[in-house]
Amino acid sequence: MLLLAAAPLAVRHAGPDFSTFLDHATGTWRGAVFRHSPAGSGPLRATQSVHHVSEVMRACGGAVQGVSECGGLGEDDLYLNRAAGGATFFSFGSWALVSGGCDGGCVHLCLCQDESRHRIDIRLEEGELHSVSVAVEGRRATPPLATQLLSGQEAVASAESLGGAWDDLILTGVPPGSGAGWASQRAVWDLCSSAAAEEEVPLPEGCQLLPGRCWVAV
Repeated sequence: MLLLAAAPLAVRHAGPDFSTFLDHATGTWRGAVFRHSPAGSGPLRATQSVHHVSEVMRACGGAVQGVSECGGLGEDDLYLNRAAGGATFFSFGSWALVSGGCDGGCVHLCLCQDESRHRIDIRLEEGELHSVSVAVEGRRATPPLATQLLSGQEAVASAESLGGAWDDLILTGVPPGSGAGWASQRAVWDLCSSAAAEEEVPLPEGCQLLPGRCWVAV
C-alpha cells in the first residue's frame, strides 16, 4: 500500500504532436560541435557547426513523412521517417533515432529547449562507447554555451551540478501489442509526474562528463 501511494500517477496521453514538432525543429541551427573518444587523448576542440532541418514529403505527396538533417560534414546527415521503427519525435523539437543494436550501432539524440538544442551522436562497438559527438546549437542565434566552447572553454559540468533533486514529467510509450515493433505514431502513451525527491539522485556509475554540460553512460 505504501508503494502504491508513493508511485507517480500515470494517465493516458495522446502522445507527441508531429505538427508541433515540425514548428520547433525545422530551420537552420548554428553553434559548436566537438567529438570525443574514450581512447583519445589531448584537449577537446570545438568547431563551428550548422545543421539544416527541413520537411520531407511522401513520395506520393500529400503529407510530411519526416525530416532531414543536413550538416556541413555530411557524415552526420540523417533522415528521420516518422513511420519507421527506431525513430521517435517529441512535440517541442526533440527526437531520438536508434540504428543497429545495443551491442553495435548508433544512437542519435536531439534535446531541444526553446530556441536551443543539444544534438548527441553516440557510436557503440561491442556494447562499449566508441565515440560521441555533441553539437550545441541555436536556431535564432548561437547559444552562449556554444560561444564558450568555441573560445576554448570546455564548460564541463561537475557531477554535483548535474545531480540533485528534480521534478519529473515523464512521457512513456509502449508498442500497441505484445511482440510488436516500435513505431512512435502507433505507440500507446502515458504521462506521469512526481514531485522532486528529497534526496539527490546520483548519476549512473561510469558516466562520462562532457563539454556542453552533458554526460553519457553505456
